[in-house]
Amino acid sequence: MLTLTYLRERRDSVISSLAKRGLDVTGSVDRILELDASRRGIQKDLDDTLAESNVLSRKIGELMREGKREEAEGVKSATSGLKEKTGTLRDEMSSLENEVHELLSHLPNTP
Repeated sequence: MLTLTYLRERRDSVISSLAKRGLDVTGSVDRILELDASRRGIQKDLDDTLAESNVLSRKIGELMREGKREEAEGVKSATSGLKEKTGTLRDEMSSLENEVHELLSHLPNTP
C-alpha cells in the first residue's frame, strides 16, 4: 500500500506510473491529498485546542492554590467548551483518517 508521504512527494509520478498500467487514478489521488490536507488542518486545530486547554488547566490550579475559587470556576466553564471542541475535532479527524485509509487501500502499488 502506498503511504501518504510517498503520495504527497510523488503525486505526478504515481499517476503516470499507474497510467502506464491502464489505470486512471488522478481523481483518487487528488481526493486522498485533499482529505489529507483537511486532516492536517484539523490536527493543527486540535493541537492548538489542547494547548489552550493545558494553559487553562494550569491557571485553574494556580487560582485554586490562591483561594480564588470563583475565578477558577469561571475558567473551568471555558475548559468544558474546549473539551467538547476537542472531542468534535477528534471525531472529524478519525473519520478523515478512515476515508483516506480506505482510498489508499484501493490504490495499487506503483510498478
